[in-house]
Amino acid sequence: MNQTNLQIYEKTFKQFILGILYFVAISTVYAICSYSPLPYPFKYILFLEIFGHIIAIVLVYVVPVVYTKKLITLYFLLLFVVLFPITVLDLSAGVVALFFWYTVLPLCIYVIYPGKKAAKWVGFVFLLVALAIILSQVLRRYYASVLFRDIYPNFDIMPAHYILKAHIISAFSAFLLVCYSLYYMHRFHRIQISQLMDTIGLANDEQRKYLLEAENEEEEKYRQIYTQIVAYFTSKQPYLQEDFSLTQMAHDLNINPAYLSKAINSKENMNFNNLVNFYRIEKVKELMQQEDSQKYTLKYIYLSSGFKNQSSFNKVFKMQEGITPTEYLKTICGKQQRIE
Repeated sequence: MNQTNLQIYEKTFKQFILGILYFVAISTVYAICSYSPLPYPFKYILFLEIFGHIIAIVLVYVVPVVYTKKLITLYFLLLFVVLFPITVLDLSAGVVALFFWYTVLPLCIYVIYPGKKAAKWVGFVFLLVALAIILSQVLRRYYASVLFRDIYPNFDIMPAHYILKAHIISAFSAFLLVCYSLYYMHRFHRIQISQLMDTIGLANDEQRKYLLEAENEEEEKYRQIYTQIVAYFTSKQPYLQEDFSLTQMAHDLNINPAYLSKAINSKENMNFNNLVNFYRIEKVKELMQQEDSQKYTLKYIYLSSGFKNQSSFNKVFKMQEGITPTEYLKTICGKQQRIE
């Protein structure tokens, strides 16, 4: 992830976390102010929750994102610790409003921890819900105990308007939080796509650079090999041997035959045999142009230049010079006569 995407991600992540903290804190304040049947011990718990959210909001502003992520797990654990006893109490009184929060919080967790960690959190939430249902049934069965009745007078007489109000507000709040989480899930996905595109672009640039460097190195290697071939042909004139082969040249130069072929092809765009024939024809032309060339027969000339027979010599000469050896000799003789 390049620097720009990292900054965008950190800013978006902080916005998402702060949004959840503000939302839960405001919902808690509203619950304290609106739900008069709520027992006082739990109101104190909610007051502590508000205080904890204020601290959490300050930490998100001042602490780097890498540490904020580590504190998020602790935050959600403490949040469930606060919600759990209130959930048990509400279920005992026939109120299921908090179940809306238990369905939306895993989505928020998934936005922060996509993958296996989110799946573990979902399992943990389902376990809490099951445990809350069991404990609420136990409390409902034994609600007449003196201790419980002191904590929550009129426990089994929950006003209908309170229940309806709790359900509507919780459902609406959960819906808003779902929309909020889905929106930021979309934003995080866009950041990931941007990161992936940047990574691919960087990889392509590095690959192109690597290939260019490798190509330049390879070109230089074959240029040096071809220089050795030219020096070998010039000094040793091995092409004058009719059985001269690529294997012999590879042995003499101590270079892999494949490298020799590639060097010839890359520099002259021809194969080994073409290069050898080129040097042989040049030798033929050199012998033909000598002043005493008339004392040499054509057979002596092409055999001395490395050709095995006249047919192959004629074919190569015509291909390279565009005329036959005889025609070339006539041209040479005509020039010499004009000079004389």
